[in-house]
Amino acid sequence: MIRLRATLALAAALLAPGAAAGEAVRAIEPVVLTGADIPNWSRLAALMTCAPYPSGTTGGRDAHNGTVTVPPDVRTGVPTGEIVAYRWTGVAFQEIPVQVDQRYLYCLSNPASGFSFYSGTDKELTYGLCRRRCR
Repeated sequence: MIRLRATLALAAALLAPGAAAGEAVRAIEPVVLTGADIPNWSRLAALMTCAPYPSGTTGGRDAHNGTVTVPPDVRTGVPTGEIVAYRWTGVAFQEIPVQVDQRYLYCLSNPASGFSFYSGTDKELTYGLCRRRCR
C-alpha cells in the first residue's frame, strides 16, 4: 500500500502544471525532491551541534567533534526500496531511474590545518548515496 501511495503521489507531482507543458526536458534534467517536499514519506532530520570554540583547535583531526540529536517523530518514513518514479510517454507510464541520497552533517576539527585557530570545529555536509533497490 505504501508503494502505491508513493507511486501515485510522485506521478501526480510529475504531471503537475508546467511539467506537462514541456517547460523542462526530463530526459536530461533531474527532478529533485527533498523530504520537506514530501513530508509523509520522510521524518524529521537529525540535528547536529558542533563543539564550541576553542574545541577543535588542539588534538588530532576528528570528524565527530559534536553531538547528534534525533528528534522524536511519529513518522517512520518510506523504505528507499519502495520509492519508484514514472514518466508519461504520451501513451503509458514508463518507470524511470530513482536515486535516493541521505544527507549527513558532521563536525570536523582539523587543528593541524593551520586555520583551526579561527574556525575551531566546522559543520560539514556529506551524502550517503543509495540507488534504487538498495537496502
